[in-house]
Amino acid sequence: MNETLFDRMGGIDAITDVVELLYRKVLRDDRVARFFDDADVEAQSQLHRNFLVAVLGGPDNYAGRTLGAAHSNLVDCGLGDYHFDVMNELFTDAMLDLDVSSETVSDVMTLMERLRGEVLGRTTVSSGPTRESS
Repeated sequence: MNETLFDRMGGIDAITDVVELLYRKVLRDDRVARFFDDADVEAQSQLHRNFLVAVLGGPDNYAGRTLGAAHSNLVDCGLGDYHFDVMNELFTDAMLDLDVSSETVSDVMTLMERLRGEVLGRTTVSSGPTRESS
């Protein structure tokens, strides 16, 4: 049986911990914090967690907008590749800080990189999260 990235990450509790640490890092980082000035960070982190759980192969409880729709106002405010790279850096750091294996981190970040175009409004996906297994 193929183990999903969700399983390799450690399941829902581990992903919740990673997302909580990620948002603590994001809110302290001057390179990206401004994009969260008007956000309900608790609600945003819950959506982000549910999205990650689904896209990494766990239970699909994501009820948010498409990535393009969710980020379009931020793209209009200047969100670009630099910020996407910073978020990936902070996400990587959060996973490593919580002892996710470097192989799993690499596989997760490969998946995240494939979402760049949709987040930045360059491509669209017709449905919700694309499940990934490894």
